[in-house]
Amino acid sequence: MSEDPRRPDEVVKYVHVPAQTRNTAANVVGSTLPMAAMFLRNKVVSWSALFIALQAYLNEPRFKPQNKDGPSQPGLMTVGFALLAVLTSYTDVLFPTPGVGKKIVPSV
Repeated sequence: MSEDPRRPDEVVKYVHVPAQTRNTAANVVGSTLPMAAMFLRNKVVSWSALFIALQAYLNEPRFKPQNKDGPSQPGLMTVGFALLAVLTSYTDVLFPTPGVGKKIVPSV
């Protein structure tokens, strides 16, 4: 029981192969959802676009290998686009439309 059961002649050194980056659904949704939020001026859609864009930015690797599919949109640009969608959805708060929301009382 004192001898070592491992065989040094059969030891194989581990070589790490990094996983390839792939375009996930979060990247696609993170790019298109801010556009829909700006067109619809929907606050819920714009906030969800911002959170999805932040998640996609935080999940992308720091040093990306060159993508064979072509150039992809940078993560900070996606986050900035989603932030612009949030600001666009709140333009009615900053610049209210005159006459909207006023009650018209008919004269008798």
